[in-house]
Amino acid sequence: MSRSSSIAAPRQNLLSVVIGTRNRVSELRPCLDSLQAALLPADWGVEVIIVDNGSDDNTCELVNNFARSSDNPAFRYLYEPRQGKSYAVNTGFATARGSIIAFADDDVVVERSWLASIVDEFRREQELGILTG
Repeated sequence: MSRSSSIAAPRQNLLSVVIGTRNRVSELRPCLDSLQAALLPADWGVEVIIVDNGSDDNTCELVNNFARSSDNPAFRYLYEPRQGKSYAVNTGFATARGSIIAFADDDVVVERSWLASIVDEFRREQELGILTG
């Protein structure tokens, strides 16, 4: 995935997970719980970027509670006022610092091995540019 030269270089051994959300705090909590419990290789870090796309529920408070309780993964809250999922995920992508960027929906509960599997696949296939599934 290429990025504009004005964006900082990605940090090696950091996986960024981008989630766009809007007024779905009850679905978002289990998603964040599952990411917090996910396994990752010991030499890797994770940042979970939650992009709020105009919520009027307590999405910000929920994410900030996760941010205070965890360093790895590190939870980051962003606000994107322009309506539409593409705006939300593009805002998250633009601020992601990881050398690998994953996307998840706000209502997904990830398998415990999801993050580790992503890292393992990119380690195994050095030429890999994108992984879907």
